[in-house]
Amino acid sequence: MILYRRFRSQKAFTLIELLVVTSIIAVVAGVIGACLAGGIRAWDAARDFTVVEADALIDIEIMQRDLMNAVRFRGIGFRGSKTRMSFPALLDGEELDASMASDEGDSPVPRIGTISYVFDSEKSMLLKKTWIYPLEESAAGNGRKMISNLRDVNLQFYQSAMEGEDQGVWVPSWDNTTNHPVRVKIGLIFADGLQPKIITRTIILPMGGGG
Repeated sequence: MILYRRFRSQKAFTLIELLVVTSIIAVVAGVIGACLAGGIRAWDAARDFTVVEADALIDIEIMQRDLMNAVRFRGIGFRGSKTRMSFPALLDGEELDASMASDEGDSPVPRIGTISYVFDSEKSMLLKKTWIYPLEESAAGNGRKMISNLRDVNLQFYQSAMEGEDQGVWVPSWDNTTNHPVRVKIGLIFADGLQPKIITRTIILPMGGGG
């Protein structure tokens, strides 16, 4: 009888041990459940990411390249508002119209000009226009179609800190013939059902700031 009781005392679990094991199992189950839920949300987001939005990311890269290659030119200022911006740039052969090619038939020689991005609310798309200096925007025609299926565009411009201020501020518009904003924030709102999708990108301008 004594050996039997000793055997039972060695093999049985105490209440505390059962509670500890149960708690560990509950924690592990919660972690697994959270991982599964996160995976499902990521899958749903990837599935809902449309081809239009995927193409928009490519066009945003083009916008980023153009902004980072912006130059300072006193004849052309950096101008921007909520739905459009224009800035001076060195236009290469891809940006210039074929009619501007040299007489020898080679690719057009790079020239100073203006790059403009304009949101057309009637067509629900973002357009890109380019024209050489000293021509006006009318010379660019209707422009090149960039991002479509847009409900709205929200552009913001970061102004560096003024004298006596600790930090800069985001402003809704920009109009300066000698200075560029430090950063440009691009917000694209897509017209996709009741829950519009938003893509944002903040771009740092190497030529921004200063005087």
